[in-house]
Amino acid sequence: MNKAVIRNVAVNISVQAVTAVAGFILPPLIVAAYGSTLNGMVASIGQFMAYLSIVEAGILSVSIAALSKPLYDDDKDKINSVISATQDFYSKAGCVFVGMTLTLALIYPNIVEGVDKLTAGLMVLIIGTIGISEFFIVGKYRVLLIADRKYYVLGIVRIIAVILNTLVTVFLIKTGSSLLLVKFVSVSVYIFVYAAILIYVKKRYDFINPKAKFEKNTLEQKWDMMYHKAAGMILDTSPIILLTIFRPLYEVSVYSIYAMIFLAVGLLIDTLLDGMQGFFGRFLAENNPTKLKRFYAKYETIYFSTVGIGYTCALLLTIPFMRIYAKNMTDANYIQPSLAALFVVVGVINRTRMPASAMLMAAGHFKQTKWRAVAEALISIAASIFFIVNFGFVGVLLGTICSLAYRAPDIIIYSSRHIVHNNPLTTLAKIIVLGVWFCAGYLILSKFVISNIDNYLDFAKNAIISAAFLAVPAGIYLLFLPKFSK
Repeated sequence: MNKAVIRNVAVNISVQAVTAVAGFILPPLIVAAYGSTLNGMVASIGQFMAYLSIVEAGILSVSIAALSKPLYDDDKDKINSVISATQDFYSKAGCVFVGMTLTLALIYPNIVEGVDKLTAGLMVLIIGTIGISEFFIVGKYRVLLIADRKYYVLGIVRIIAVILNTLVTVFLIKTGSSLLLVKFVSVSVYIFVYAAILIYVKKRYDFINPKAKFEKNTLEQKWDMMYHKAAGMILDTSPIILLTIFRPLYEVSVYSIYAMIFLAVGLLIDTLLDGMQGFFGRFLAENNPTKLKRFYAKYETIYFSTVGIGYTCALLLTIPFMRIYAKNMTDANYIQPSLAALFVVVGVINRTRMPASAMLMAAGHFKQTKWRAVAEALISIAASIFFIVNFGFVGVLLGTICSLAYRAPDIIIYSSRHIVHNNPLTTLAKIIVLGVWFCAGYLILSKFVISNIDNYLDFAKNAIISAAFLAVPAGIYLLFLPKFSK
């Protein structure tokens, strides 16, 4: 059991690291070879595809939950029933996804400027192929492997696919291939490598029958979960989609680069602490409120401290990093301090709710809170449109801040009252105390510690020094102020 957890966590960290490195390597090459407009087109189509995959929302989590007990009991009939129900849902959703992809291929070329219409339409179809393979081929088996604690298999396949894709993409760009050919080969690499998942599953689970009979209520929680997943997907994908509609594509390219940086920051924070969230469900099952409160308080404090370190470093170092990273990306202004600052604000507010959100998920309060999630998504879209029209592309982050200003306190208060049964003011106290410390740390570092950053070695040195410096007050807080953790 411990070996399986360690193996999964290690592979997860490796996946995030490899994906992040590849994510940083390719955009400058694409911008240098094809320009910011085409890079913005690729980024925006990717977000449209993520948005279209909303038809899958909820089925993954619900199917994994439904498989847990049958796998533990080695109930092959029940396992086949869940897999068959999952496949049925994926097939129906896949047909809808295909229709939506074809529709987008016709509409997208008419809502963007500066790109050949045929190129834009074909790019939609090429990028959409990965999503189609997920629905009709890989989806049900991904569910099975995650439920059986074999995420490492998916992770290894993902690492191989990312590395091969990066190597092939770099080669094609360097040899002067068209962007359409680059993306076509890239998608083909992913589909070819993902075929390894099918081979593994058929050998490891030779009893699986995706055509087995199943009852209609096999995945009865999927609709409540879908509200949450759909709302989350809208929040994640709407910024670039709205920018594509209201702003030029080169601004989408600029935004996507900053989004990539802060995605890496968020993944680093969550990767370090994701393993602790599994304890919440166990403590809830034990019905030991005292133990739950104590563990949750410590988890929350450690998580907030990590958030403070990560985003303070990001605020200090993002612009110096961009001066190095985007030095050859000259057809648009990639040095945007206000954009970096707003990404930090969004990241901090969003992650103050993560411990409470983890408790909500562990307790299964999907039905009770689904309309709150929908309200968050609606506020984000409405506010983002207003701010984009009036303030340009930074407005999309202002809209996100508006929705988070509602939802973050809401989740914290709900979790405190209905699940953890603690005082939400305790969470507020931690945020204020840690916030003061990290603001002070930012001022000290920016004035007296951070040196000139002219290359990646300078960047790495300053990042290490900043993180170490910021970790000291967080450690003192954890050591000498335990009253905030009770």
